[in-house]
Amino acid sequence: MIGMDIAKRTHYASLTDVRGRLLQKAFPVSQSREGFEAFYQRESVAKLIFMQKICIKKSAS
Repeated sequence: MIGMDIAKRTHYASLTDVRGRLLQKAFPVSQSREGFEAFYQRESVAKLIFMQKICIKKSAS
């Protein structure tokens, strides 16, 4: 899940799992194309890491 504090020039986003556990502390997102591209890339990487953790836990069971 993504939480975002919207502002005029710089937003702040954080990522949590479905249980509300923090995956990524709040980080700035610039109000620009580059800012949102960087945000999307960071969100995609966090999602991959989370999915890998789930797969590792399932294979260990």
